[in-house]
Amino acid sequence: MFELQKDKERCFLCGRLGTLEEHHIFNAPNRTASETYGLTVNLCADCHRLDPKSVHRSGVTARALKHHAQKEAMKFYGWNNDEWCKRFIISYLTEEELNEDFMEGLKK
Repeated sequence: MFELQKDKERCFLCGRLGTLEEHHIFNAPNRTASETYGLTVNLCADCHRLDPKSVHRSGVTARALKHHAQKEAMKFYGWNNDEWCKRFIISYLTEEELNEDFMEGLKK
């Protein structure tokens, strides 16, 4: 099974050790899919919900994490964007990124 976060003892964003909270990268209707496909990470309280730049308070941080998770999951599972959207509804990658990834895949 795929796990986005390899070191579960550290905060995924800042690397801090200590008490961590599980964060489902894709929430609401996709919460179960996040669990099924290994798209949860452990975060310190600051990175999870307290700091203004935390995933629950900053759209920029949340979107960057979703973007990273989508790219890594698509790579691991061998999904194209349509297959991703069947599972998570929304794509967080731009058309340009999707085309770059497609072109890279052809070179391998």
